[in-house]
Amino acid sequence: MGKVPALRFDDGDVLSDSGALLFHFAAGTELWPTERRTQSEVLRWMFFEQYSHEPALAVLRYLRRFASGQDADARRIGDLEDRSQFVLNVIEQRLRDNDWIAAATPTIADIALYPYTRLAPEAGLALDPWPNVVRWLVRIEALPRHLPVYADAAAEVATFEDYFGAATV
Repeated sequence: MGKVPALRFDDGDVLSDSGALLFHFAAGTELWPTERRTQSEVLRWMFFEQYSHEPALAVLRYLRRFASGQDADARRIGDLEDRSQFVLNVIEQRLRDNDWIAAATPTIADIALYPYTRLAPEAGLALDPWPNVVRWLVRIEALPRHLPVYADAAAEVATFEDYFGAATV
């Protein structure tokens, strides 16, 4: 599919997409609930991350940090800022009465929503207006084996060309 992250298994099979990889590694662990309704709740929040959260926060972050000129047009940034505030408000409201996003314990929904929420200040959004979100980030960062954003913990670094060849880039 030409997407990252991607994982190549020992048999040569490749699985890409962060949500699919999260599910693959979480199945059979405490991060993937056994109760069907709770599984559906996890998926609901992962879809929210893919279709509302990431398109707002990640694009706003990109435009504010890396783009210039036409890509960073003020109207587009204003719209993305409004959408980013909306998604942070949704998460804030959810965390008013819950320690975790989708269940009574951490799940892959929390892991999926964590990175771009943590990076919201890089998108120009200080997290002070969302105290429940800030407390949730602290809870995630206190989990065993948590790796901070920007920590290089890759077991193996591979480039796009390693998997697909330079001719297809």
